[in-house]
Amino acid sequence: MKKNFWIRIEIVVITIVAWAVLDCVIVKMWQYWQPWGFDNDRLVCVDAIKRHAGDVYLQDKEYKQLMEKLQQLPEVESLCQYAGIGNGGSTYMNYVLNEDTVSLHVSCTSAENPGFSTYGIKVIEGDVSDILSVYDNQFLPVAITRSTAVKFYGTTKVIGRIFTDSRGETKYRIIAVVEDIRHKIFSQATCGIIEFLPIFNNGTSRKYTLCLRLRSDMNPRRFLAEYTHRLNSQEFQTESYYLRNFMTFKDMQRINGENEIQQVRYYLIMTIFFFISLCLGTIGTFWMQTKRRTDEIAIRRAFGATRWH
Repeated sequence: MKKNFWIRIEIVVITIVAWAVLDCVIVKMWQYWQPWGFDNDRLVCVDAIKRHAGDVYLQDKEYKQLMEKLQQLPEVESLCQYAGIGNGGSTYMNYVLNEDTVSLHVSCTSAENPGFSTYGIKVIEGDVSDILSVYDNQFLPVAITRSTAVKFYGTTKVIGRIFTDSRGETKYRIIAVVEDIRHKIFSQATCGIIEFLPIFNNGTSRKYTLCLRLRSDMNPRRFLAEYTHRLNSQEFQTESYYLRNFMTFKDMQRINGENEIQQVRYYLIMTIFFFISLCLGTIGTFWMQTKRRTDEIAIRRAFGATRWH
């Protein structure tokens, strides 16, 4: 009985630990399969790397020329500068929305080319076709997601609403409401606010990632196989920039989420180990009970008992 008692205790402990680990795996996989809120199937990422520091105006001109060259490729439907959307690229900032101070995920994109059509982000309310025309010295134009609008205003009809950062230094005007956009590969959290900056390529970074949306009949991997050599050539190089690191958007998401992917794999291996231990413990318990009963039955039969006793 004492041996069985400890085996039962072991089974209970293993069951609790296995369920705790399995619960984490289930939650992570549920988050993984949630809709992104944008279309990442036909996106390809390319890094425009700056050769050296120099005249910012000239570099900005060459950068735009490089984008125009990429846009002219027959397989490219549209392109924009990568805004960190859907890839953990956003950060937390504090805002005062409807008198509530809250911390929200925020992403920044270019007002000149916000990339909503490139990402396939659905605009529910408002207009993002000409953001530069709504710029003034008082308010920074932003878009907010559906869940953020409903949570703090109770409706998606929030175009024109004004809010500030937590210190009251910057004022924002809502010009659009978009569908919820997932923050990263293993997360249910959404990007709450998208800020539109007048100049995205400000000359301070050495690398800018461009997102290319391919036409519906072009597979991203086929595009990379056919165009990688050409994109590496002199045709797509300027005095200030050259292109490198070509990959699909989904591959970039997987690379940036590699630590979380490894964590899920680790949890999955632990779950399998604990369930095997649980099965072996259960089998061992039944075997010991059967063996003890077999010995008892043998003694009883030796003293003349029948199978019905």
